[in-house]
Amino acid sequence: MPCEMWVIDSEPRLKRFLLRERLLKLLVQPGDGVSPIVQAINSAKKSVEILIFRFDKTEVERALAHAVSRGVLVQALIAYTNRGGERGLRKLEMRLLAAGVTVARTADDLARYHGKMLIIDRRTLFLLAFNFTSLDIDHSRSFGIVTKHPKLVDEAVKLYEQGLKLAAALEAHLKLAENKIQKLKLQAAGEPT
Repeated sequence: MPCEMWVIDSEPRLKRFLLRERLLKLLVQPGDGVSPIVQAINSAKKSVEILIFRFDKTEVERALAHAVSRGVLVQALIAYTNRGGERGLRKLEMRLLAAGVTVARTADDLARYHGKMLIIDRRTLFLLAFNFTSLDIDHSRSFGIVTKHPKLVDEAVKLYEQGLKLAAALEAHLKLAENKIQKLKLQAAGEPT
């Protein structure tokens, strides 16, 4: 199913409408910094959904934890792997879980899940080319868009939910495999299963 987000390039009238109605904003790094992201998380009333590939911005981590403490449902879908940072991703998962964030890991069916996205209250979408890292936000030229256009936000929500479903299916498959291995070990040891 093609994503409707790409319609912006092919329809200049839509782009002008989004800009005129303030439904589209461009973030430029370095420059805009982490503040728009932290402010958005701090403004969340119901939900925060974040897709993470690389992450080291403590300000964002604190904002996510604070959102949980305010009663906001916070979900993080974290990359299964990235080059050189897998241990850091697992540590991040543990810190976020300790803060009350619902954490899922992307499936491992592809070489990588490279998305960087933030959805606030299912009404505002941050679609980012940059990671949630100091290197990308403070020291690299990169871009992101922020939109409140309902169709674009809905498409991003569908994509995020698909990632969660794949993560849940992977977890269930791994659990089933672990149970089968345990059963085989018991059988090999002559114990009843």
